Amino acid sequence: MKRSRRRPIIRIVLAAGAACAALAAIAVAVVVSLPSFFVQDAVYDNVPSKASCSEVPTTGAVEQVIREFPEIGDADPILVDRCDGAIIEIQVADHSTREDVEDYLKTNGKYEKSTGWWWRSVPIAIRNV
Repeated sequence: MKRSRRRPIIRIVLAAGAACAALAAIAVAVVVSLPSFFVQDAVYDNVPSKASCSEVPTTGAVEQVIREFPEIGDADPILVDRCDGAIIEIQVADHSTREDVEDYLKTNGKYEKSTGWWWRSVPIAIRNV
């Protein structure tokens, strides 16, 4: 009698183990496939530029524009080579400076969902360093 009672318990334990393994596999797949932008924003406090190579202006054009970027806290705008041109990467030390930069860009730049921040026709990336 004991033997017949053990089989259903073993089957239940095996089924529960298989269900847990399947849920763990699904959780790993979701984390791995999270959009890079979400990870950059939520984990690293960065706002990457998603501008394509065809949208990136020449290095000379960015050199002119970067000189005009206003001083905002400890934000440090630098020129970053990308493709055959460049973008502006604004390096910030903390989240509040990032918010200050984004507040400035909200009124003086533009945000496009597909490419990110733009200021004077130059793609902008914000990086917490």
